This record gives sequence, structure tokens and C-alpha cells, in this order.
Amino acid sequence: LNQILLLSTHSKKENKLQQQIRNSLVILEAFGHSKTSQNSSASKYGMFQELQFSERGRILGAKTLTYAFDKSRVTTIPSNERTFNVFYSLLAGTSPEEQTALHINFPPESFNYLNQSKLIKVPEINDEIAFADLKSSLKVCGFKAKTVTQIFQLLATILHIGNLQFQDDHDAGNLAQEACCIKNNDVLEVVAVMLGVSPTKLEQSLTYKLRLIRKELCTMFLNTQGAAEQRDALARALYHVLFLWIVESLNTKICYNDGEPANFVGILDQFGFQNFKSNGFEEFCANFANERVHQFIIDQRFSDAEGLNAAMVRDGLTLPKVVTMDNAGCLELLIGKEQDHTREKNVNKSAALGLGGIVGAMDRDCAKYQTGATDATNANFLANVQRAYGSHSSFAKSGHAYSFGINHFSGSVHYTVDSFLEKNLDDLSPDFVSLLRDNSTNTFVSTL
Repeated sequence: LNQILLLSTHSKKENKLQQQIRNSLVILEAFGHSKTSQNSSASKYGMFQELQFSERGRILGAKTLTYAFDKSRVTTIPSNERTFNVFYSLLAGTSPEEQTALHINFPPESFNYLNQSKLIKVPEINDEIAFADLKSSLKVCGFKAKTVTQIFQLLATILHIGNLQFQDDHDAGNLAQEACCIKNNDVLEVVAVMLGVSPTKLEQSLTYKLRLIRKELCTMFLNTQGAAEQRDALARALYHVLFLWIVESLNTKICYNDGEPANFVGILDQFGFQNFKSNGFEEFCANFANERVHQFIIDQRFSDAEGLNAAMVRDGLTLPKVVTMDNAGCLELLIGKEQDHTREKNVNKSAALGLGGIVGAMDRDCAKYQTGATDATNANFLANVQRAYGSHSSFAKSGHAYSFGINHFSGSVHYTVDSFLEKNLDDLSPDFVSLLRDNSTNTFVSTL
């Protein structure tokens, strides 16, 4: 990337654009990378970046598209790993005055989301310097000082949301019919002020949940566990929309928008293959995306019916036969049988619109789960998958309880089905949307 930018930059305007493109990557790394067991700063999203050039090969801009962002990393961190880099940079790089204003003048260990993995500092990363680099990059890319402050305020808010604790409402006459309540009201007050909402309405949104059951909208009372899950869903949603907003803001500032560029170079930065001691829904999604990309590349490079090869065959050229590792069988297990050479056309179809395989089975069970069906459980989903695809060549019987295996192009992976249906639904309570969009005095949050 640096070499391409160097070769395509000549004027002062192009040099400024080059600096913005470089600095945009610093911003994306801060908000989208985290320390894992395999990498000190691993990306937790897939990215396709389009570098745009004029007919003379001069840089015009860059467009960034992200996919499969792992927002679960905000609230659930494996042992000896970290959440997204920006949280640690924020705590290490802000001045005492800034920390007081953001209510983060506490050690990192005092925040539940950061302390759960027992790893705060990484030898390879200086969080204080990283924060200075982030602020500099935001300035170079055209983010105003007020906007930067609002971004940091939202990050601090997410940390405080993780510290909200719940208890059963002992004043209620019948515990089974009443929602729980928030235990630490001082933290609730801080979060409410920073989000610009009423503490009472925020507590209601966290301890009650609207759910569509058999075409009727019902209010569910949440116990302490349900409220904690609701709290984490809010934190994940806030961080995810912030990340998407940052990506879109960068595109607005550095993407060429005066018609189509004459030329572009596309760079795909995809997930690494995910195979850990414990693999769940997030790893399943990442590996599914990788299977799609792998098959696309095989088709474009070696299939006589795709891309440049197809054009040469139409012109009467005879191409050598290349034996490749075809992963069509694995994709058939994941999304069902597709007609020949229509993969690209079907990429955007959801399982609900006709895809089969494991993804289709999961979507069908999710649809049943939404109606309140008692048999729509993760255990039944696993049983359905084992019954329907147990004899498939790409299906691997798992020796682990509550899991199934898939023979991917890069190896076999065993997935634990715990919370598969809930994570696939990813249903944020409409109360949160209404509260933050229509009732918040924080204009930055409400416009996200």
C-alpha cells in the first residue's frame, strides 16, 4: 500500500490525500483491532479497500468497505486477550483533567469489560503513544475537535455501561412477576448523563424487553441475567454503530465522489482462519465468509466459465486444466446446493429466501424462536443439523459436547452451539432505539 501511494503521489493535494489514507488505517486499527493469543493487534473485521486513480495513475481517493465486524469483542474477551485497542489507549493517553471530564479517572482494572480477561498491558504496544497517534490521525483525516471529544465520551460511556449491576427488586410483592432493578445507581446516573437520557427510562430499557411473540408485541420482565445480557447488547450496539459511522465518515472525507474513477486497485484484508480451543458463532461467521472468498478466488482464477478465462475460451483459446482444491462441498453443507456458476448472484440471498444447509436450518430455527416456540433451542438446532447433515463429507462428528464440526478448506473446526440462535437473531430491544434516537439530548449519539 505504501509503495502504491508513493508512486501515485506528485502534487501537494495528492500528498495530503496520501497522508489521509495512511492515517485512516491508524484509526481503523485503533477501533477495529485487538490483542489475541496469536497476534498483538489482530483485525476483528473484514475489509475491502478500493484505491482510486486517475487515467494518469495519480491517486484520487480511497473507499473502504467493512464486513463481519466482531462486536462481541466489546463485552466478551477470552482470557489473556484484550478488547479493542482504543479503550486501553483512551485510559492511558488522556490527561487527568480529561479523565475527570469523562469520568474515567480510575485504573483500567475497575472497568468490568477490561478486567475480565486479566490482561491490560501488552509489551509490544505503548497505549499512551497509540492514543497520541490516534488523535493526530483523526485531525489529519478532518475530524473536528468537538467530534473527537464526543467519540471519546461514547467510548467512556460504553466502559461505564459494563459496570452496571442488577439485583432483584425485593420491594416487589411477587419476584417472579417483577423486573429486577439496577444496584449501583451512581453508575446509572453517569451513563444516563453521558447518553443524554433520563436515568429512569434507561433503567426501564435495561430491565424490560419488548418481544414479538405470535404477532403480538409483549413486554418481558428481565431477571438479573437477562438484564445483564440486555446491558451488553446495548454496549455492543453502541460500539458497532460508532465503528460504522467512523468508516462512513472516512469514506466521506477521502473517497473520490466526482463520478467513477478511471482506475482502481482493490485490496482485500480478510479474517485469518479461525480455529481456537473454543469456537462459537463469531468464528463460524468468519470461516463462512472465508469459504465464500476462497471459492470466488478459485472460480476467478481457474474456472473456464468465469472472468478472464471465460473471455479467452470464447475467443477459442485452449487453457490448461488446473487441479485446485474445490470447497464447493463445504459451501453446500453451509448454505445448500447452488446452481452452477450462480454463486455471485446468490451471495446476497439470506437463508430465509432460499438458502439451505446449516445456515438455512439456523435461520428457520431463529424464525421459530421469534414466535416463542418452546422447541426452538440451540440443543434442538444441533440435533437437526446432526440428523440432516451427519453423513455429509464436509461434516465432522464432534467429540465435544454440544458442538458440531465442519471440514473447512483450511482444516476441521468444531463449533459450540451455545447461544447460536440468539447471536444470529442479534435482536436489539426497540426501546433502546427509541430512547437514544428520539429522547436523547446527546445529538452525536442520537444521529448515529
